[in-house]
Amino acid sequence: MDTETQIVNENEERRQLWRGHLDRQSRSGKTIKAYCAENGVKPWNFFYWRKALAPKEVEGGFLELATGPRAGMTLAIGGCTIGVERGFDPTLLREIVAALRPG
Repeated sequence: MDTETQIVNENEERRQLWRGHLDRQSRSGKTIKAYCAENGVKPWNFFYWRKALAPKEVEGGFLELATGPRAGMTLAIGGCTIGVERGFDPTLLREIVAALRPG
């Protein structure tokens, strides 16, 4: 494995670790301060990663949720989760999302 690939893999592992912390804190119902204290996480680190991993608006009205050579997106809407790989058909995805929206 070359150095660049190793760095990409380590960065993705770090992102996954922090996505897990963000998800567990959100589901726990605890304050960030309490969650961090119980899990040995520095609050400033938690806030950094929350901002770093926040979805970003991209062209076409979609949100960028992950980056990297194999990254795709996962959308949660209307109680459904949709996994989308790179190269997806954006028109089809818009139609699917519209069909799943409540109301």
